[in-house]
Amino acid sequence: MVFTIDPSLDDEPDRETGNTRRFQNLGQALKGLGRVNAQAVVIDLSSGPIEHAQDLRRLIDAARCPVFVLGMSGANRVLAHSTQIPPSPQSEPGQQ
Repeated sequence: MVFTIDPSLDDEPDRETGNTRRFQNLGQALKGLGRVNAQAVVIDLSSGPIEHAQDLRRLIDAARCPVFVLGMSGANRVLAHSTQIPPSPQSEPGQQ
């Protein structure tokens, strides 16, 4: 199934055509993603609509499955190379 975000859509926000579902914005797409049983999500950061690290976190939370992120070379504006989602667990005192 392919999700497409197109802000120019009319008032019919969740339109399904074959295997493609079209949404007006990222929020609606994430709600739609939450209603399907996805086995994996693939997103290309170079084509949008993810613009901020918070958007990527929202996607990962909504997906409830593995998320494969492509186009990281264009993601310098989105994520620092040290970003871990979810954040790495803090080590216990006395552990190495």
